[in-house]
Amino acid sequence: MFLIGLDIDSRAYFTSATSIISIPTGIKIFNWILSLYSGYLTLRISLLFSYGFLISFTLGGFTGVILANVVVDSLLHDSFFVVAHFHYVLSLGAVYSVFSSFIMVISHIFNIQFINSLF
Repeated sequence: MFLIGLDIDSRAYFTSATSIISIPTGIKIFNWILSLYSGYLTLRISLLFSYGFLISFTLGGFTGVILANVVVDSLLHDSFFVVAHFHYVLSLGAVYSVFSSFIMVISHIFNIQFINSLF
């Protein structure tokens, strides 16, 4: 990954693809935040995992906006910054979702009561 050279057309493609992806993703993040803000919430463990997902996905989105710049994207294209961006957006989101689902499903299958409310 770090040894390949990309021509100018490939770099332009990656930059434009990042820009096109970042706009709807930002809209999704604001929709999720406003949905949490306007709803009646009880602070449960699965909701805390949802908050963790939202924070890590937002941090990954900020790194995506940074990578949408042409100059920065060409400088950081073959770096660990891009690897961290993908891991913040994809891996941590999947981990938080699996943990939240595990707690919800296990509590229903085995009738185990986890801490229902923290306050």
